[in-house]
Amino acid sequence: MSTEIITDIDVFSEFFLKVVIFHDLWYSYIEFAEIGVSMLIYNEPFPKLNIPVSSVAIGTFDGLHKGHLTVIGGALKKAEADGEASVVWCFSSPPKNVFSPGSAEPLMSPEEKAEALASLGIDAVIMPEPTRELLSMEADAFIDSLIDALKPSSVFCGYNFTFGKNASGNAEYLSSKLGERGVEVNITSAVLTADGTPVSSSLIRSGAIDFDD
Repeated sequence: MSTEIITDIDVFSEFFLKVVIFHDLWYSYIEFAEIGVSMLIYNEPFPKLNIPVSSVAIGTFDGLHKGHLTVIGGALKKAEADGEASVVWCFSSPPKNVFSPGSAEPLMSPEEKAEALASLGIDAVIMPEPTRELLSMEADAFIDSLIDALKPSSVFCGYNFTFGKNASGNAEYLSSKLGERGVEVNITSAVLTADGTPVSSSLIRSGAIDFDD
């Protein structure tokens, strides 16, 4: 079983990113040389993590705006309180572009997203490229794969989260199905701007609201 170091990429002066091939699964390892924090990044949608239990934030998270950070912050706080691994499951680019190319400009590159999540102290990020195959999974199959791979005690998502073929699964469905298996689901309400507008990536793209609203 061999590990091949492909390249080292300077990301910030404080840490460096190593891209590694490990059999058929690549992952990136971010090491903070000064503060001793590390984060694993997987591009496989359901890698078998070597952890006993996790607190998971799940969503598209294409821009890491205030709404996204509220969801992720909930999972991180739970993980820290209970001594669990903090995991973020998101896409590397907007899934809308799979069926409608060019319809959603990415607000952040995968590298920028990884840097931001690492700075929060997340332990592992699952960031697959959206594909027709992945987006066409039945909702129940998606849930089964998520549980098998990440072993969550709790899952955090936004109020408008959807998943599965034809977006057949939503936050309420996720809560119901995971609840049957003893997994707590926390659904985060919309985060509003000062004028009461829900923060969303679509509105940021259109210029209707600023990224920091």
